[in-house]
Amino acid sequence: VGDDLQYHFERLAREKNQLILENEALGQNTAQLSEQLERMSIQCDVWRSKFLASRVMADELTNSRAGLQRQNRDAQSAIQDLLSEREQFRQEMIATQKLLEELLVSLQWGREQTYYPSTQPYTTAELALTNHKLAKAVNAHLLGNVGTNNQKKIPSTVEFCSTPAEKMAETVLRILDPVTCTESSPDNPFSESSPTALLATKKNIGRFHPYTRYENITFNCCNHCQGELIVL
Repeated sequence: VGDDLQYHFERLAREKNQLILENEALGQNTAQLSEQLERMSIQCDVWRSKFLASRVMADELTNSRAGLQRQNRDAQSAIQDLLSEREQFRQEMIATQKLLEELLVSLQWGREQTYYPSTQPYTTAELALTNHKLAKAVNAHLLGNVGTNNQKKIPSTVEFCSTPAEKMAETVLRILDPVTCTESSPDNPFSESSPTALLATKKNIGRFHPYTRYENITFNCCNHCQGELIVL
């Protein structure tokens, strides 16, 4: 009986030690799992914060993209309007060139013709320069060099107003870069004045006859005469 009790006691002691070891191992595993759970909880919080931040950034990017698309549409519309106006100006300048060429040729009637109409296509800048040269040639035929000095002394007070396309372009530029547009606004050559103010500053054009020669006309002027001399 004593041997059986001793064997039973030793077996219980071994089982107890085994259970203690298993309990310690389970405790370590539980501690490790707790640490992993805590780390995963921290990572979940980090990823949740990143997700919220990314969603806010996505909303901001969406709003920014919508704003850029709207500005792009406005810029395209302004550019299209400017090109349309430029094409209209080009057509009017071409018509003006033809009229000035016909006028200059008619002024040379009866004399050796020094100017011949050109069919060469021009850019807008070259077309404006050609019209300016034609206007100077017509002015030289009609008035000569009389009155040029007085014209230089008279300051130009004409204020140009912006066209609808130019106003649209200025609005787009002001939206895209308000600081630069605000700084450059005092030097802006375009004003909001009405077109009637521009029309009021135009002078009347004197009449002329295309078959009359003006090179042999004598003008009697005194020292008190001022202004232009216009042949009627």
